[in-house]
Amino acid sequence: MAKHYLSKLGIPEVHLYDRDDDVPPKYQLECDAVNARKDGSWAAITAKRELENYLHADAITEGLDGIAIAFTDTCDVPLKVAEAVHLASESTKPWAQVLADAKALDKKVGLAKKRLNREAASRMTSERLAHIDAAGEVSGWLRRIHGMLG
Repeated sequence: MAKHYLSKLGIPEVHLYDRDDDVPPKYQLECDAVNARKDGSWAAITAKRELENYLHADAITEGLDGIAIAFTDTCDVPLKVAEAVHLASESTKPWAQVLADAKALDKKVGLAKKRLNREAASRMTSERLAHIDAAGEVSGWLRRIHGMLG
């Protein structure tokens, strides 16, 4: 169930949920619960797989020291980055062995997510966002949040 983190403060919340690759989306019930509140809270599920899919490929390459990946709206971007980083490293362990080791894979994907959300995200520009999010989904979220603030 969706957490109500700010309930004691009496202010509306915004929840953004990753679509992932589930049909229906994994967090649909949580999203619906937030939207059913009578306190002005709002939730949305990303049209793309997850927030990392809204990063421009150039921001990823710049932020991750030349690591370049091609991806679609439904690709697991952190997994693709983890693989590219692993293959670019001096590791002698084949990627297939990493995939077979859930703990090692989770660690590599977690590190990739952190780097994407720090280094790549900091290199996003409005032009890059407009290119990767032609439908204007992210700017729509931001406009909605801005409207909730005042």
